[in-house]
Amino acid sequence: MKKLRMLSKVLILVSMVTSLEVGFAQVVNDDCAGATAMGNLPTPGACNTLTGLQDGAPLTLTGQSTVGAVAENPYSYITACNGGGNMASPALDTWYSFVATGTIVNVSISGFPNASVGLWEGPCNNLAGRGCVILNAAGNGVLTVTQIIPGNTYYVQISGANDTQTDNNFTIAVDNDIDCDDCLRTSTL
Repeated sequence: MKKLRMLSKVLILVSMVTSLEVGFAQVVNDDCAGATAMGNLPTPGACNTLTGLQDGAPLTLTGQSTVGAVAENPYSYITACNGGGNMASPALDTWYSFVATGTIVNVSISGFPNASVGLWEGPCNNLAGRGCVILNAAGNGVLTVTQIIPGNTYYVQISGANDTQTDNNFTIAVDNDIDCDDCLRTSTL
């Protein structure tokens, strides 16, 4: 009887610990290596005889969340963001990756007030910051970065404004463009 009570207590303890681990589980895309892969972005229109900006269709993910994220150590962040300021550091972040198909990328976020959005390139163990933006109080903003190389993989880092802010329902949309006015169509030497 005494062994049965002891076994019962052990099972209850194991159950409680397991519940806590599940309740506080880290999100899968909490770091660069676990980034949510968006795949190849839809290809923008070709420049053939067209001029101006050729838009690619956006690839959109809704219902995204940073709940359960943790700040990595060391923490990656970019300074001198569009509109002024630096990305919050440390902060609770999630990561996304995509393969570029155009030379301009637009990363649109909605529904995450005052969030930081950074664009990175290179392998996860040696990232180079390409640009960042701090979203407005309404939680909307667009990060546009030029001189993107088609075929390369890029990473998007989305984080709160500090080390405690999370959001459980934001949207990320990423698209590529090509500026046909910058294309060399013919040349003679």
